[in-house]
Amino acid sequence: MKGSIVRIAKRVGAALTAFGVTLGGLTMATTTSAQASASQCKSGQICLYEVENFSGGIFRVSGGCDLNLGDNHFDNGNPVADHTSSIINNSGSAVFLYELADPYRKSGYELGVGAKKSLSNLRSVQVLDYRDGTFKMVNFNDKASAAC
Repeated sequence: MKGSIVRIAKRVGAALTAFGVTLGGLTMATTTSAQASASQCKSGQICLYEVENFSGGIFRVSGGCDLNLGDNHFDNGNPVADHTSSIINNSGSAVFLYELADPYRKSGYELGVGAKKSLSNLRSVQVLDYRDGTFKMVNFNDKASAAC
């Protein structure tokens, strides 16, 4: 009896191992490119993405601040300024995206993203409008020209 229990346990173990390998393959097959791109934004980094849902090109803001994104490119060679559609802030403090580059950044929209927060798209977000000092919901997609 003891021998048959061991054989059954080995078969169950083999079946579960095979099942686990299959399940692991399914998990890998269903991982989206957005998940893969989001995982590229490491702890402490601020990452801007060219496409919604953390897809397309990625740009990591150096030193937590770039007052003119116009001279930067995503890792695929496309320009960052006015082409950002999602953001991950893995830093320990808030980061702000600005509609206008320095020295005019406090003359347009400002979008705040809290520490360890992300926005999968920028199509309907609350911003501070420096033009009239009010908060409003706007489409900020493809509008970021500075980050700090």
